[in-house]
Amino acid sequence: MIVGTNPKLAINHVNEFLPDAKILEDREHIDTTTEIIKLPQFRVSESLMNYLRSVLQSNYNGPDSDYIMISSPRLIDYELIVLDFAIDLLTHYGKQCLY
Repeated sequence: MIVGTNPKLAINHVNEFLPDAKILEDREHIDTTTEIIKLPQFRVSESLMNYLRSVLQSNYNGPDSDYIMISSPRLIDYELIVLDFAIDLLTHYGKQCLY
């Protein structure tokens, strides 16, 4: 799966993760504007979860936001946001790229 990178802004919809044709055609900057995440079949991708934890930090304004960890789950409310985005992203990606 190829995802776009933009960790500074709050993400409102999973469409913002999937790069458009213009970004994919810009071969010169493809390494700085996208990230490739390998998705294992029938298992949770730690790479995807870590990526989502890193870019969704702006989406969480809870009282413990200073305790967010990228490498492992720590705050249940934040992890629910990450899991919701992961499910939506994989569903959207599957519909867009596999059908």
